[in-house]
Amino acid sequence: MKILQIIQRSQLRGAEIFACQLSECLQQQGYEVDVLVLFGPSTTLFNFPLNFIFLEANEKKRWWDFKNYAKLASVIKKGQYDLVQANAGDTLKYASLSKKIFGWKAKLVFRNANKISDFINSTLKKRMNSWLMKEVSSVASVSKECLIDFQHTYPGFENRISCLPIGVVNKTQSPYSSLAEIGLNGNGPFLLHVAGFMPEKNHTGLISIFSELLKTHPGAKLLLIGEGKLKTSTENIVKELALDKSILFLGKRDDVMRIMLCCDAFLLPSITEGLPGVILEAFASGLPVVAYDTGGIKEVVIPRETGWLIDLRDQNQFLEAIKEVLSQKQEKIISNAHALVSNKYDINSITQKFIAFYEKTMA
Repeated sequence: MKILQIIQRSQLRGAEIFACQLSECLQQQGYEVDVLVLFGPSTTLFNFPLNFIFLEANEKKRWWDFKNYAKLASVIKKGQYDLVQANAGDTLKYASLSKKIFGWKAKLVFRNANKISDFINSTLKKRMNSWLMKEVSSVASVSKECLIDFQHTYPGFENRISCLPIGVVNKTQSPYSSLAEIGLNGNGPFLLHVAGFMPEKNHTGLISIFSELLKTHPGAKLLLIGEGKLKTSTENIVKELALDKSILFLGKRDDVMRIMLCCDAFLLPSITEGLPGVILEAFASGLPVVAYDTGGIKEVVIPRETGWLIDLRDQNQFLEAIKEVLSQKQEKIISNAHALVSNKYDINSITQKFIAFYEKTMA
């Protein structure tokens, strides 16, 4: 079987990095796998033993980028792929429109990485996405919660959808001797957040929570890793609140796991999610997790067992959970979380589930 994985952009986070890790494991199992990047110039950012194709599509013309729909179709036909996997974001839009217009024959599968109804805010948008879904042979949904939500939003996939969670690579990495090694001074505690600066990631809510934490933990530092359209406005909020000595913007990083190993807690105040791989990375790094209860997060963050699960938008409860995490070493919870990742979310076992899913799709 020859597979083309389509990812949205050149970044080592989220759906992109999981698609690359999955592709590497598939390749080790004897499958031919290429990875196509929709947006952005050719880059050496992806340090994987894979063949990368950079479409360099026009992000501002998503709905009428006919030149690149044709280019994508040419790649698929020339590559003689049996299966094409669209990995969240605009990948479905490009793959479906390319297939509709240019009629390539490969099976199209869609990896649903989020609670999709949270992004369907109009009847027109729902109809347009339903139209795109008509080209999809099967769906891999990242969590049970997201699977149920998808079936409710797009009926008709009952026998063509599977729950296939994200997997993580359990490779031991060396922590920095201290965060001072990368220019971060102070005694902490150091709190980490990793996400693109998008509305659903709720950076403003996190800043509000953290500003209250500083009243009892004045030396605390909040580390924000990521880029995105709201980054500049978020930086401005931090400056206006005079928190720029305590809230630090680290941009894109390729050393996230090494930073995790030096932090005291991971905070995820998202108001909508699927099943974020970054939570599993935090578990694997021995980093306690405090997160809002949204999407599939409750399938891994089990209250007082593997982490702290907070009622959505309850900032006071979120704040108190952080204080509890910092009050003492949470060895039992850290151990439980690490065991969960090792037993259920290792990338190799998840790859086997994807292989079975692909074989069913091709049957």
